[in-house]
Amino acid sequence: MKRLLPLLLLITLASTASAQAIQRKPVFTLGAGYGWADDEALGGGFGDITAGGVVSPGPFVFNGDLHINLAPGDGGGRYYHDSSVDRCRDSETGQFAKSSLCSDTVMRILGTLDANISIPSTDFFAGAGFRGGAHSGPYVSAGYVFLPETPYAGLFRGYFWKDYVTISAVVAFGQWR
Repeated sequence: MKRLLPLLLLITLASTASAQAIQRKPVFTLGAGYGWADDEALGGGFGDITAGGVVSPGPFVFNGDLHINLAPGDGGGRYYHDSSVDRCRDSETGQFAKSSLCSDTVMRILGTLDANISIPSTDFFAGAGFRGGAHSGPYVSAGYVFLPETPYAGLFRGYFWKDYVTISAVVAFGQWR
């Protein structure tokens, strides 16, 4: 992360010095994607539902989102649904267990906040941020805005760090430019 900050500063200075800064309007975002995590409960892969907002003064893109990660339950793990008695059981002890332990879906709620720099003369952006909740910590972000002139711009974006990756397609409600 320490090596990333000087790079972001250099990109910021270059972007600020570009011929003209693009002024974008605040937008609300809603999207979905897929992620991979080094997380036993999520089993590796998970769906990602996201809602948030973007504010972009000049060459900067500030993004804040609430994410809900959903993954299939462990199925053949420690807890299973015993259909003969319609109850949840612990496979290690044979005892009945709380129904929530046999849930078919694992859910994680988390938030992200990142600061990005628009790459001059393109619709690409890159930066860094912090994730709170599941897998809290810093991450690197990157994305691309398509159809920025329409009231419903689209974004492809990703969050990357050593123990997780999330790729999302997002609709921005409100004109991006």
